[in-house]
Amino acid sequence: MKKAQKGFGLIEVLLVIVIAGLIVVVSYILLNNQKDEPDQVVENTEVKDETADWLVYEPAGKEYKFKVADGWKLYTKEGDDKSLYSIDSLALVSEVRGQVLPHPQDAHGEFECGLSFDWYEGDMDLPDDMPIVFSTNAGLPVNGNDKLFLEDDYGGPAGTKSYGYRLIQGSKAISIGYAACPDNGDYHDVVEEVIKTIEIN
Repeated sequence: MKKAQKGFGLIEVLLVIVIAGLIVVVSYILLNNQKDEPDQVVENTEVKDETADWLVYEPAGKEYKFKVADGWKLYTKEGDDKSLYSIDSLALVSEVRGQVLPHPQDAHGEFECGLSFDWYEGDMDLPDDMPIVFSTNAGLPVNGNDKLFLEDDYGGPAGTKSYGYRLIQGSKAISIGYAACPDNGDYHDVVEEVIKTIEIN
C-alpha cells in the first residue's frame, strides 16, 4: 500500500511539472508574438470634398450657382453674366483660385476648343441620344453624350472630343458644351465634377 501511494504521488508531481512547463512555454510564445505584431493603424475613411474650397459663382439674378474648379478661368459672355465660356485650360490646379471674369473687350468670334456654359429660360427638347449620365450633388439629373469628331465633320482639329451636357429644372435649363482639342488635353472629368455642384434656383 505504501509503495502504491509513493508511486501515485510521483506521477502526480511529474504531471504537475509537465503542465506547468507547457503553460510557461505557451505564455512565452504568445508574449513574443504580441511584441512582433506591428501596431494596427486605424485608417481615416472619411472622404475629403475636393470642391469644398472652390469659388462659388452665382449670376446677379441668382438663377443658379455652381463651384468653379481651382485653376479655371471663365468669362461672362458679352452682356450676359448667366452664360459663360472658357478658352483656357480646364485642368484642375490645386490652390490656384478659380475666376469668373468679364468678357474681354478684344475677344470676338467663335472658338473651336474650350467650354461653353449657356443658360436658357423656357422648355428645352432633349435629343434622343442624350441619356441621363449622372446626377448633381443636389439630385438633378444630367443628360449627356460625347462624340469624337473627324476633320471632315468638324471645323476644329481632327481628333477633337466633344462633350455635351444638359440640366433641366422646370422651364429653366443649362446647356454645357466642352470641346477637348488634342493639343489642349481632355479634362471632362473635371468638367463633370463642376457640373455636379450646379444648383438651379
